[in-house]
Amino acid sequence: MIDKNWRKKFRNITLEEGKAYWEEGAISQLDIQGDRISALVGGTWNYRVNILMKDGLPKTMFCGCMDAADGNHCKHMAAVLLAAEEKERPVSHLDVSSYIRDLSRDELMNLVLDLAKDEYTANRIAFRYSARSPEAQLKKVSRMMDEFFEPYRDHSFLNAIESCVFQRNVCSLLEDTAEELWNRKSYEEAFRLSTDVFLRLNDVIYDDFSDIESIMDSCMDIWKKIIRLPGTDGKNLVKSWLKARMNDDSIREILYETMEDFLDEELTTPDDWREELKEIDRTLELFEKEHGKAPVSETFLHRPKVRKRIGLMEELGADEAEVDAWCHEHWQFADVRDICMNKAENRGDKKKVISILEESRKLDAANPLLVKEYSDRLLKLYEEAGDRKKVADELLDRFHHESHEEQRNIYHRIRKLLSKEE
Repeated sequence: MIDKNWRKKFRNITLEEGKAYWEEGAISQLDIQGDRISALVGGTWNYRVNILMKDGLPKTMFCGCMDAADGNHCKHMAAVLLAAEEKERPVSHLDVSSYIRDLSRDELMNLVLDLAKDEYTANRIAFRYSARSPEAQLKKVSRMMDEFFEPYRDHSFLNAIESCVFQRNVCSLLEDTAEELWNRKSYEEAFRLSTDVFLRLNDVIYDDFSDIESIMDSCMDIWKKIIRLPGTDGKNLVKSWLKARMNDDSIREILYETMEDFLDEELTTPDDWREELKEIDRTLELFEKEHGKAPVSETFLHRPKVRKRIGLMEELGADEAEVDAWCHEHWQFADVRDICMNKAENRGDKKKVISILEESRKLDAANPLLVKEYSDRLLKLYEEAGDRKKVADELLDRFHHESHEEQRNIYHRIRKLLSKEE
């Protein structure tokens, strides 16, 4: 049995954050084998948590997150312990239906009126049993959404603890209202509700994508139902709305990427891919007329979507040789070289990775941030290969571009690597 005193190993704020993850159902693959507990904690990133118990208390705990890497007991560990504790707890379900059946009409009325003192429950009852039009109900729901969103618009920060309650309130109201509209066959109104909620997220200030992730998922679930609705033009309705919003410069990046991914995965056909590929090629042709084959890195704000172009080629069935040929024809783009490096890395071809990095360092010499990134990767690869001379040369190359303190560190590293003669 897990001793409840395990909580003393965590800060209160960490326990609250862990509880939020647990209540949101972020724990999966929970496995308890004797004194060993293992689980996956989802969110913006997935983290594997392993815990070794002794006498009901955690003896050692591991998580791959940054907080744990700094030696702290993190929120993911707390979430897993809460889930394990819940799994050990005996399950007992209280069936209240028999009690309700025995109530008189007046007792039942008093019970409902008492429950309806809660504003959210009252609105659910009003929506479900009211004969008013869907338009009127949407206005009422919109006012409720205003109350949920207003504290986090532009001026107040949505933290990890508050996000749990915020997401639960918004998702419950959104999903319940959409279900009622669906039952009334008011499909377009359900879609309008989902898009209204989705766009409200554009004004919310939050710390992490996981703080709004559940709301976005609920919106997209409604979009999926709309596009799969037989006998309607649901696909074009959703598609046209997404494309119009994606042309809005005020849309934040995370919302844009979510819409783009949904469009690609749910609504894009091979013909759409071919048309998009042609459009990228037209943009690329104009870009190269203006800039020639000069190296192109992240400093170009309006550079062509070469990553997208390569992805479209692969989606349309281009073979590896064709993709490689296109990449080498457009080798001036840092994005292209990065994709080729990652592919070589996945194949385990470290020699190829080193070759691309060394070439990229020269091509992108005008971008010090990229050069630093290339240098870091090269140092790691040289060290893994045990090439002391290459490590020393790389450190020496960086020497004149570093601060005085870092120069001293480099000097001492080189002295350790090489003999006096070298």
